[in-house]
This record gives sequence, C-alpha cells and structure tokens, in this order.
Amino acid sequence: MAKSGKIYKIKIADTAADFIRKQAKKNQRQIMNKISSLAENPHSKGDAIKSKPEFFKIRSGNFRIAYTVKKRQVLVLVVRVGHRKDFYRYFER
Repeated sequence: MAKSGKIYKIKIADTAADFIRKQAKKNQRQIMNKISSLAENPHSKGDAIKSKPEFFKIRSGNFRIAYTVKKRQVLVLVVRVGHRKDFYRYFER
C-alpha cells in the first residue's frame, strides 16, 4: 500500500470525548489507540456506515468509532464513540 505522506490531525467531538471519559482506563486507552491509528491513513482503516456514507466506522473491542475525513483540512473528525449494542441507533435518523 502506498503512503500518501500526510499525517491527519485528529479532532474528537465533545459527545465522543464525554463517552470516552466515562469508560474504564483500560477501555479509554484501547479507544484512544484506535483513534490515533487513523492519523496515517483514515481511508484504509474504516468501512462506510450504510445509512450515512459520509461517515466511516472502526471497531475497538466492543466499541465502535464513527468519523469523517476532511481532506482539504487534513483532518479526521471523530463524531461518535459508543458500545456496539446501541451505536447504530444514532445513525438511523
């Protein structure tokens, strides 16, 4: 796989940050490590969310992380983090 050489800046929405803060330290580390991995190549990491194709998702254990990529700003915006059992409810609207 060819590297683009860009390192994307990562921004986490307030609601996602609040969810992460409420988790156990082990889960916080797990989620943040997964989010950090998006900086190098966010397009190859996640799959599109079917109901909202502008958003991508990745797994981190029992958690799901939804993000969008702003190419012009070289930015990955994490919009939602949640447990897999109720994560997709947010995207059914």
